[in-house]
Amino acid sequence: MIDDYGYLNARVRGMSSHLLGADLYPALVESGGLEAFSNRLSEVPLYRKLFERERTAGAGLDVLGAEIALLAAYVEDVGKVRKISGGAPRELIDLYLSRFDLHNVRTLVRGIVGKRISVEIVNSTIPLGSFQSAELEELSQADTVQELVSTLVTWGVPFGDILRKAVKGRGLEEEILAFEVALDGAYFPWVGESAMSVKGGEDLVEALSAEVDLRNMITLLKLARQGAEAD
Repeated sequence: MIDDYGYLNARVRGMSSHLLGADLYPALVESGGLEAFSNRLSEVPLYRKLFERERTAGAGLDVLGAEIALLAAYVEDVGKVRKISGGAPRELIDLYLSRFDLHNVRTLVRGIVGKRISVEIVNSTIPLGSFQSAELEELSQADTVQELVSTLVTWGVPFGDILRKAVKGRGLEEEILAFEVALDGAYFPWVGESAMSVKGGEDLVEALSAEVDLRNMITLLKLARQGAEAD
């Protein structure tokens, strides 16, 4: 595994040559249907392989299948970078990918509180970070948030303790937004402190700080839309 930032940066820049060209997006918008859309994207070998897999798995390609294929392409590319990295770069990549843990935990809690079936919850998660698809499926089958928390704590993942602190004393059915704010409030200090202990982590902390600003603005807009009091 490689811990040289310069080499890894060169590899990522090389991968960026496979990104879709700006001229393709207008063509995708004007494709007129899912099949035409997927045909245009299938000009890219990775997308073609994943679209064909989804067609084979079901009776043709539907919107959900297309979304799953596009997500799989992203997961595969990120996995390539993580696989070749080592040392401090690998630690920082894993910390960055922990943001998907935040997304997945939020999605799991929403699904469990909303009494969604397991497959619906899993389809809204992203198998990056601490959990792969099989683990997300197991977590989605929890009957209560407390059961979810207990499983995460038992597995020994950092998010177990973070989630337990966010859940403590909250009636999530009535306070889902308050829970999400508490979850963010527990996660970002943890990941920031963890990043600062890794060589080169200052840049990640700077990026995370910008994300905190974005989340705060989104939360303020949600609260304003609900007519919340200023305090």
